Amino acid sequence: MEQIKAGTIAKWYLKSRAGIFAAVALMWMIFSAVYCLYTESFEPLGYSWLLCLYFAVIFLAVDFRGYWKRTRELENWCRCAAVSTEPLEVPQTMEDELYRSCISQIQKERSAEANRYRAQALEDREYFTVWCHQIKTPIAAMRLLLGEESFPLRDEASGELFKIEEYVDMVLQYLRTDDQTSDYVLQDCELEKIVRGAVRRYAPQFIRRKLRIDFRLQPVRVLTDEKWVSFIIGQLLSNALKYTKQGTISIYQESGRPRRLVIEDTGIGIAPEDLPRVFERGYTGYNGRQDKRATGIGLYLSKRIADRLNHRIEISSVQGKGTKVTLDFEREDMMFD
Repeated sequence: MEQIKAGTIAKWYLKSRAGIFAAVALMWMIFSAVYCLYTESFEPLGYSWLLCLYFAVIFLAVDFRGYWKRTRELENWCRCAAVSTEPLEVPQTMEDELYRSCISQIQKERSAEANRYRAQALEDREYFTVWCHQIKTPIAAMRLLLGEESFPLRDEASGELFKIEEYVDMVLQYLRTDDQTSDYVLQDCELEKIVRGAVRRYAPQFIRRKLRIDFRLQPVRVLTDEKWVSFIIGQLLSNALKYTKQGTISIYQESGRPRRLVIEDTGIGIAPEDLPRVFERGYTGYNGRQDKRATGIGLYLSKRIADRLNHRIEISSVQGKGTKVTLDFEREDMMFD
């Protein structure tokens, strides 16, 4: 809530006291008129006017000070109503009591609505968490069935099942990132090991799509959470695979900056008007509308997790030529500032 300016308070004060000012001015006029009817000497009248003006100025100063104080108190009450449920100060006037009652009622309604929202959010979170864990059972069963040599179209079915597993994992990660107590564990990790693990998971997809992978990483250690960074790299590889029909997906480090990991593809690229919004939740852009299956969640989660780990994600792309995503680990020294 923005603080009320002094000029605004003064304007409203004059407006609220306009009736009093008019009544005093009328009485002064009547007094002066009656005085003039009985004497021709105006010197006592002048003294009376100066004396009245002196006490009027004192009265206005005291009255305006009280008005200013009450206005600031009420302003503070309104501000506290949005952040606290503590009882307000003891009211000094009937007007203050009415304001106190209104603010207290607003506090109660706000608290009740917040409790209802939290209860509903908790219920939804529990439902989706249970659903994700339950769906893993039939997925595991399907994976066993696909191991049978006699299963027709095994490779195609395995690819689709892999996508289902990805979507389930994405939901779980989404639920976990909403939790402020998510299990972030910062460790000194070998970057090449993390990336190789993610690539190994997507290896069947590279083979099935007949895409070449150019893997060039130097040994370097970074301060991060291995599990969460592995999820980010997995999402970046998933996007590269999804939108690259042929060519190469390259994984390397920037020259002279080994803590800047680059994943570059030769896919369809991203439209210039979509680039500023690729990290927004639910935004799929032109490519997503063409694909029909894009959720707009993967990059949003990656950006959110990276921010919490104090890493940076940057994307550049040329439509029709490919996309380059950089995951920057160089900000780790700022982690504990």
